[in-house]
Amino acid sequence: MALAACGGGEKAAGGGNVGSLTATTGYPEPHTMFAPGGGGGGPGFTGSKVLERLARYNRDQTFSPVLAESWSIAPDHRSVTLNLRSNVTWHDGKPFTSEDVVWTIKAYWKPFFPQTILDFLAGVEATGPLGVVVRFDRPVPEFSVGYLLSDGANYILPKHLYAGTDLLLNPVNNAPVGTGPWKFSQWVRGSHAEFVKNPTYWIPGQPKLDKLIVRWWREPASRAAAFETGQLDIGVHNPAPLGDLKRLQANPQLSVSFEDQGAPLGLHFNTRNPVVSDPRVRRALLHAVDRDFISRTVYYGYAKPAAGPILTSNRLYFDPDIPKYPFDPALADRLLTEAGYPRRAGAERFKLNLLASGWSEENGKSGAYLKQAFEDLGIATTLRVPDRANSLKALYTDYDFDVAYSQGGGTYNDPIPDLPLVFGTAGIKKGLIFRNSARYSNPELDAIFDQIKQEVDPARRKAETLNAARIILRDAPIVPLVEWPTHIIQKTSVKIASNAASIATDSWGDISKS
Repeated sequence: MALAACGGGEKAAGGGNVGSLTATTGYPEPHTMFAPGGGGGGPGFTGSKVLERLARYNRDQTFSPVLAESWSIAPDHRSVTLNLRSNVTWHDGKPFTSEDVVWTIKAYWKPFFPQTILDFLAGVEATGPLGVVVRFDRPVPEFSVGYLLSDGANYILPKHLYAGTDLLLNPVNNAPVGTGPWKFSQWVRGSHAEFVKNPTYWIPGQPKLDKLIVRWWREPASRAAAFETGQLDIGVHNPAPLGDLKRLQANPQLSVSFEDQGAPLGLHFNTRNPVVSDPRVRRALLHAVDRDFISRTVYYGYAKPAAGPILTSNRLYFDPDIPKYPFDPALADRLLTEAGYPRRAGAERFKLNLLASGWSEENGKSGAYLKQAFEDLGIATTLRVPDRANSLKALYTDYDFDVAYSQGGGTYNDPIPDLPLVFGTAGIKKGLIFRNSARYSNPELDAIFDQIKQEVDPARRKAETLNAARIILRDAPIVPLVEWPTHIIQKTSVKIASNAASIATDSWGDISKS
């Protein structure tokens, strides 16, 4: 079935619909339209079209107002005053007020987003229908305030639909009600979801289109074919196989671009394993890996080698002089010998259970390369590539791996909360995904994270962040190997005006078609 058949509206001369936009993502169909706390890229994409944040995080690492018309930080950095936008309504017609914001911060943000400045929350209160004051028990950095107001899943939820319920089980998650440019219309499971124009949206003239259709395919190659046949207007979150990108780039009807924020992928070491609990073994395995080869071969040159937990795209905190693990098999061999695992003819040094998380073809290919690299060192390596659900279970619930190749371990944004969640002791939370899979605990590092959370001087904050990065690289519990920039495919007739750092999770009210 042609996707345009779902869209309605006036037919364009070249096919498709002027009044509708058909989109897809590189993720499978989500389990819900909105998942409190995140839930991965699938619900993150659909939820962001309906719900809104107080602010937007921009490509240049600045912030712009959304539901908060403005905000100010007290001279002592212990309170933030929010001035909310007037004449905003929820999709069910109820007014948006300060009560929604106060309830959201207390009942949603505080329990769902640990390791942020909300750890220091002392109180939050409405000062009027459109005023809120958030108080902290210690100073908080200005950038962290902006990031809290604009971060991924930090949406404002309608109090009248969520208060007194289990947020994770609330049926509203499957038919979300927000303040955004798109109103949820229907979800045809196994096929697509539809969103219609919010006629009372607070930005005049938005959304620019009448309908948004989000469609899912199981196979990435099917998405690539849908672009070539004109069925798709836009795709985000790496919608097509990397091997198809050159062909798609050559199509005059299509445009392929890359977001600045490259996803970190690297080695996760199970520090509770007797062998890889030794940092010398972890360092040896890192020196055995040719990151340039992975970037060029597995990722077709679209990825680049990572330098550590502060990603190269992080304009505020990246330091090119940070210590690195260059490809050096001879050094890897010496480190293993020093750790008590000398090479012996005809005998293996030890066994490794290697997991490659199975949500992309590239992860499996990288796993195959790593298996060979480790076996070249005399390590008997067993490779598993489970599907996404079982990969997440093995990594974050069962800890069923010695070494894993997976997403995570670096930040292209503020160090808080990304680094404490992945490397801090408090991030060891069985069953919570994208946390401290290594179960690495270092009190010295925890103390530095606490200092970063409350350091208001930008220069000192950067110094503490780089200090944390050096400790992480020294101990090597999780180390990114490559940075894979997210690609977007769109028809050349599709125009995106947004300066958001993540186009995929922006509201899309300003997207138009010529």
